[in-house]
Amino acid sequence: MRDKRTAYNYTTIVNRLCEVANKPNLITDIDDFVDTRSGKARLKYKINGSDLNWDIEINNDWANTLMLSYTMDDIECDGCRFYFKENGQAIILFYLDEAAANEINKLSNNTLKPFIPK
Repeated sequence: MRDKRTAYNYTTIVNRLCEVANKPNLITDIDDFVDTRSGKARLKYKINGSDLNWDIEINNDWANTLMLSYTMDDIECDGCRFYFKENGQAIILFYLDEAAANEINKLSNNTLKPFIPK
């Protein structure tokens, strides 16, 4: 069940993160529950044979970035990371190796930052 007032759902977000990383089948059996009225939310998925189940803190109708960082950390491998560029009330995500991120930053006045700091 999802609260109709919620502007996001974690199933869609996780699927999009996998697509950005060019790993559309990496995470499976994704299921979420978000109810802003009760303040309860959770995300479940399977990755590399492990079942993960996260309780998510609700912050009005904003997606929980800490939860997203856990999922991104599960996806990151082979020297690539998620980088972001701020865009007002949204972010633009990239999945790049360090050399590509450095090259883009040279051209863009250092606008990309790792989503998960080292």
